[in-house]
Amino acid sequence: MLSMRRLLASGAALLLLSGTTSAIELDLDNPASIRSAASTIAHGMMSYYSGNESGQVPGLLPKPPYYWWEAGAMFGSLIDYWYYTGDTTYNDNVMQAMLFQVGEGVDYEPRNQTSNLGNDDQSFWAMSAMSAAELKFPNPPPNEPQWLALVQAVFNRQASRWDTSTCGGGLRWQAVSINAGYNYKNTIANGPFAAIAARLGAYTQNQTYFEWAEKSWDWMSRIGLINEAYQVFDGSEADKLNCTQVDQTQWTYNAGIMLLTAATMWNQTTGDVQAKWGTRVSGLLGANMAFFRNQTIMYEVSCEINFAPSKGVCNTDQHSFKAYLSRWYAATTKLAPWTAPTILPLLRSSATAAAAACSGGSDGVTCPSRWWMAWDGEYGVGQQMSALEVIQSNLIQSVAGPVSNKTGGTSQGDPNAGMGVGQIKPPTAITARDKGGAGALTAIWLVIMLGGSWIYAPSVHEKTWEKPQERTVDSAEALLRVAIFVAIENLPDVEARVAGFDRFGYSTQAIMASAESSSPELAASVLKHAKAEYQAQLQTGVKRDSFDHFLTNLVSPEASGPLPISPNISHKISQYFISSSHNTYLTGNQLWSKSSTDAYKDVLKRGCRCIEIDVWDGDSPSSASSSDAEGQTGKPREESEVKKLRGFFKKGLGRLKSNDKPIKAVQNEAARPDSSPGEDHMPTPWRTMSGRAEPKVYHGYTATKEVPFRKVAEVIRDYAFRKSDLPLIVSFEVHTSPEQQEIMVEIINDYWKQYLVPVPADFSETTPLPALESLRKRILIKVKYTPPEKVDKSLSKTTSHEESSDDETQGEQVKKGTIIGALGRLGVYTRSCHFHGFDQPEAKLPTHIFALGEGKLLDLHEESPGQVFKHNLDYLMRAYPKGTRVRSNNLDPAPFWRQGIQMVALNWQQMNAAMMLNEAMFAGTGGWALKPEGYRMEDGTLPALKRTDMDLTIRILAAQGLGIEESIPDADFRDGAKNKGGEWKRKTSVRHSRGPDFAGETLSFAGVTGVVPDLSFVRFKLMDEDRFQQDKMIAWGCYRLDRFRPGLQLLHLSDLSGRACNARLLINSTLSVVASAQASQMAT
Repeated sequence: MLSMRRLLASGAALLLLSGTTSAIELDLDNPASIRSAASTIAHGMMSYYSGNESGQVPGLLPKPPYYWWEAGAMFGSLIDYWYYTGDTTYNDNVMQAMLFQVGEGVDYEPRNQTSNLGNDDQSFWAMSAMSAAELKFPNPPPNEPQWLALVQAVFNRQASRWDTSTCGGGLRWQAVSINAGYNYKNTIANGPFAAIAARLGAYTQNQTYFEWAEKSWDWMSRIGLINEAYQVFDGSEADKLNCTQVDQTQWTYNAGIMLLTAATMWNQTTGDVQAKWGTRVSGLLGANMAFFRNQTIMYEVSCEINFAPSKGVCNTDQHSFKAYLSRWYAATTKLAPWTAPTILPLLRSSATAAAAACSGGSDGVTCPSRWWMAWDGEYGVGQQMSALEVIQSNLIQSVAGPVSNKTGGTSQGDPNAGMGVGQIKPPTAITARDKGGAGALTAIWLVIMLGGSWIYAPSVHEKTWEKPQERTVDSAEALLRVAIFVAIENLPDVEARVAGFDRFGYSTQAIMASAESSSPELAASVLKHAKAEYQAQLQTGVKRDSFDHFLTNLVSPEASGPLPISPNISHKISQYFISSSHNTYLTGNQLWSKSSTDAYKDVLKRGCRCIEIDVWDGDSPSSASSSDAEGQTGKPREESEVKKLRGFFKKGLGRLKSNDKPIKAVQNEAARPDSSPGEDHMPTPWRTMSGRAEPKVYHGYTATKEVPFRKVAEVIRDYAFRKSDLPLIVSFEVHTSPEQQEIMVEIINDYWKQYLVPVPADFSETTPLPALESLRKRILIKVKYTPPEKVDKSLSKTTSHEESSDDETQGEQVKKGTIIGALGRLGVYTRSCHFHGFDQPEAKLPTHIFALGEGKLLDLHEESPGQVFKHNLDYLMRAYPKGTRVRSNNLDPAPFWRQGIQMVALNWQQMNAAMMLNEAMFAGTGGWALKPEGYRMEDGTLPALKRTDMDLTIRILAAQGLGIEESIPDADFRDGAKNKGGEWKRKTSVRHSRGPDFAGETLSFAGVTGVVPDLSFVRFKLMDEDRFQQDKMIAWGCYRLDRFRPGLQLLHLSDLSGRACNARLLINSTLSVVASAQASQMAT
């Protein structure tokens, strides 16, 4: 965590523009202002985190530049954020990440972090868990590790590493002997250990913890890490110098952790002992004034001043250090209240400076490294975290202090947690349970989609497995094998260890463990092929580093992901494909599933940039039936729901059969006594608890459960720009009365006003579409637009529904009310128009959108080939599934992308082939994928579409992580390709294993012509074959062909929910492409 180990420049997740056009608004005398500022900064901080997204690892920040420890620290800041503000927005992320990273020993020592596991890294995760216990953050589910027990496990693990072989004691910086820095004993390894001990003592009143805190402090003082003037220094070399020379660099977080330790001990002691700790607290506060520039603004003295004004020397870790000093200063005022007059003015002046400095980036509120000067151009997680902690800490006087198990703490502990972990055990005999799963078999499919159709090939089935043979050993042999195991494990590199284990016939588990220091656990079959490929490359003259390094690169998630792209956001918005959702509010099927705000959270966190909201008139709270927090009734469905569904269908069909039946007219807007000509009537600003009826969201004429529109709007505000800062299109289907449309407008302005697209002063119906880059962090409202002069006329009648997901089922369109002017005007660049034909006047207006069902679009393509494509060169279009897809299955998006349709709305409720293609299309694009050349006009001309001819060969080597605990799958691998000529599919033979060896089976796709790589996909499916019922998918991966990496890859696959799973697939592929003779001026 110090400059000795990680000299990394600040990483950048986004290109941020410099400038001081804006800043964080902050009034420290107004708690609401502090909470608002904290919310803004926390949102910016979380924009770097993708661990809660499909295919990502919970709890990890992007590496490089961020190490594992900083993620643990960040979740501690989010716990503080909840503590200070009461905002639960990020609580689910915190819970998921902190439980996912506990590791196999439930002690924050995950094996895949072994290569950079320091005692300090582990401590930052433990301190976040300690904060969760002390501040009464929600406890994990009973079947999960508990906060207090996790901290106790870390304490026990570190106490066992207290090293008296050098320096008379202390913890080494690194927990693993092979890691660089193991020879260093420093404050940031020992200070957190002392603080954890003191805090555990305070929580449990176990005196042993207090003794360890005292012991640690005394040792640090004895070797000079804390001097008589209470300056806190960095560390000392242990193995050669025996800690006789101290590196006197001073960092804010070292000083802060010692202050927290001293304040905790003062709080828990009495008499002379308390006076001693009080002297230490006072001494540290005095010495720490060195970290406040001009005695007012916090700064990192060791790296913020020794540089040219335009560039700093703080590394990625060090940018975050002020966060921890701020956090621990605030905590000290609760533990030792007499320190508040000294600490609070410093936090106040630093927060003021930080808020003013947070003025960079495209949003104007991105935080820099230095607070004592104007925007310095350095940004990242650490900068956001530091500003967040110093600002929210100004709420410390309005919240309660930490609790213990005697004063309301509820976290469950285990004083023996972490003990006995890491001991070497001899190989175990095969159990009956292992043999019981021996009847399952596995094969793999590869599906390659090239441009839109599918090609098939015959399947091959070979069941090639042998029944495991049980072998027993006597105790003497077991002891000998343990000794050999220990000797082999201490060999210098992975290659030597693998060879040793193989020579002595050790189990797969032993070979997997041999790679632990360099990579996640690898199955024996994967390691075998990896070694063979490594040696083959050496023999062909390819220069390689050690096998250790080769494996590290192989297992890296970055090496298995799609090839990176440099997003181009300078084109107008009609020149992009947009990741889109249909009936977003539903959690299941289209007829009786629940509507939920969670559905919006899910798609937005997965990168969706066009969502749908169907809005209907709501009942007043007094007339509505009892409901849960989502506004959904709690009555069981069963017979009543079936009757309700039948009634809805009868009602809908009755309307269709009675088109000549007069429809009740709504009150004319102009006739209201309080409205003036040309001005939209707006209601008195009612609030949500006023008892009025408010709009609700659900699927009309079905038995789906509703959710309040207000709650949907709130969730969209909170999640719209978590995954991407590119614009979000909100597609409305409005079925409400004018009165409730007015309430919609009020709610939209309440929740989204800061994100709505401002109307240009010279805006008209002929205003051209803007460039994508000009709409960052903007919400585009897609709604039917009624020109002002037509509002009065249209309010006395109804107009046909311009897009209905059910129109192809019902045969005709359902009638619905018109759109009031106030709502229609929110649609600036995205105005829905009912489609009559491409020659209608609206079809030439830049801001119009046609929304058409899949059936209508296929008919148009048959009737007028090329017309849809030509239209979409300049204008926006949305395609949606036909109404008969009641199981939330999907249309195939590829034919519609080939027609240039920007928004192909899919049902995101289940992971199927269409959603896999969608994931591949938009991976790494922020949800807006630039169309290929030949699909967009360039300076008034249409470039030729670049097609290629392709030969693709994929050797399937091995897989691992398949199946569940109780069964071994019958795994096969399937893969395939898609083009206008048909579908290519290939399939391996079947293997019975959780880590099958496919022995380099080759799946070949030769002579595929007319390929558009940007619109072609390679899809992998791992299938569990079942002789008596439909095969089950175990895992999958999908890649756009232009971003598929040839060569050796260990693919990280996803499960059926679209999230990253343990399944891995080792392949080696070759891809050759040449320009195709099928290139043409038009991409139809």
